[in-house]
Amino acid sequence: MRLEHHALMWLRDPWRLIMLGGIGLCLLFVAWPLAELVRQSFWGQTSRTWGLENYQTFFGSGYFLRALRNSLWVASGTTVLALAMGLPAAYVFHRYHFTGRPAMRVLTLLSMMSPPFIGAYAWILLFGRGGMVTLWAQSLGISLPTIYGPYGIMLASALSLYPMVFLVVGSALARMDGVLEEAAASLGKKPWGVFCSVTLPLLRPAIITAGMLVFLGTIAEFGLPNLLGEGERFPVLATLAYDLYLSEIGGEPGMAATTSTVLVLVALCVVALGKK
Repeated sequence: MRLEHHALMWLRDPWRLIMLGGIGLCLLFVAWPLAELVRQSFWGQTSRTWGLENYQTFFGSGYFLRALRNSLWVASGTTVLALAMGLPAAYVFHRYHFTGRPAMRVLTLLSMMSPPFIGAYAWILLFGRGGMVTLWAQSLGISLPTIYGPYGIMLASALSLYPMVFLVVGSALARMDGVLEEAAASLGKKPWGVFCSVTLPLLRPAIITAGMLVFLGTIAEFGLPNLLGEGERFPVLATLAYDLYLSEIGGEPGMAATTSTVLVLVALCVVALGKK
């Protein structure tokens, strides 16, 4: 009776019911699909038996490894570019007062409202092979670098995701006690020395978090690499998994599941490294 009473009291707490509902939704819409994805990745595409056949095919094929390298290369480059843009912007915004400061914040946040797919389409309209800026430059005898390929993907992704760095690092700067920076300056440190020896070490957790979010957002992005990578010319894991799934409709989506599982494993490794 006492156990039943405690159970009834526990269930009457609305927050505990909400927690149970949240756990149930996560199990239904997150854990179950991921478990099914992993299960299908171990079902051999050719042999139709359980085993590591699909993973042997993935890691033994230059095409699949190329997509993996492309994903890591683009995500790493985008992370570096986003940090290079977002970190100085956050520092200037939170450490200096200047005209147009509110407008800077609004414009930075507005860039987050546009999906990367729309941003990629805008880049193609401007700098694509038949883009307005490209044609105008050609009329002047100037040959602009192509927007297609890894560097175009990095640039477009970084411009779309650097506001995330701005928000995360800016929040850390807003909470940071300025006494330490003032003490370093009073001891004769120049502004750059104060930033490198005091501010940057204190911002390290925020920088790691922001970089991890940008990396994960880039490696999971489909629309932008699909447009600027031109599909098969520069495959990444996300576009490759989609193409494999379309080609395997009506059959066993073993390689599509394997590619998606590898993508999930890369994301988990990044999260684990970020926590360290």
